[in-house]
Amino acid sequence: MELKGRLQGLEWLIEEVEASLHLAYEALESYLADSSDEAQIRFCLSYLHQIHGSLKIVECHGPLLLLKKWKAWPKVCWSSMFPM
Repeated sequence: MELKGRLQGLEWLIEEVEASLHLAYEALESYLADSSDEAQIRFCLSYLHQIHGSLKIVECHGPLLLLKKWKAWPKVCWSSMFPM
């Protein structure tokens, strides 16, 4: 079986990741345009978490490592805005 046929079942993953990345990007852009709208940074983090879950299901370890770094950035922003 050629590679394309074996990966065809992962089309849902590609669509899910692309859609969630787009939404995370939009939320981040909104936050950068108006940093007083802290809901946007939470949305961004939520979308990244959703991507993490999708990649974890199919055990895509390389992208998971990158995503872990990406998820850290909104958390740092959030904690600097609202220190404990």
